[in-house]
Amino acid sequence: MGDDHGLIELINPEVVSAEGEQFGPEGCLSIPGFRGDVRRAQTVTVKGLDRNGKRVTYTGTDLLARAFLHEIDHLNGVLYTSLAERVYEITDQEEENEEEAEA
Repeated sequence: MGDDHGLIELINPEVVSAEGEQFGPEGCLSIPGFRGDVRRAQTVTVKGLDRNGKRVTYTGTDLLARAFLHEIDHLNGVLYTSLAERVYEITDQEEENEEEAEA
């Protein structure tokens, strides 16, 4: 994961706090071609170890908060589809539009 902090690597991450709420589409490379509408915390603080064994803490808001929670869910065997209020297949056009927006 990366943001203003650069690459974020966390070993044994734990959620320390979660506040607020955001609701929106979420996808995953594990389930290509699909998205789901998922509720997540708006802001989260996570702690863990960096690659050198040093304790680190990060706070993320919006997309970074969603990414922290999504990836920690993976470590716990949870996919976004089990949290989604609705899962839907995206069309080739929607996928193309997303790729153009990311460029």
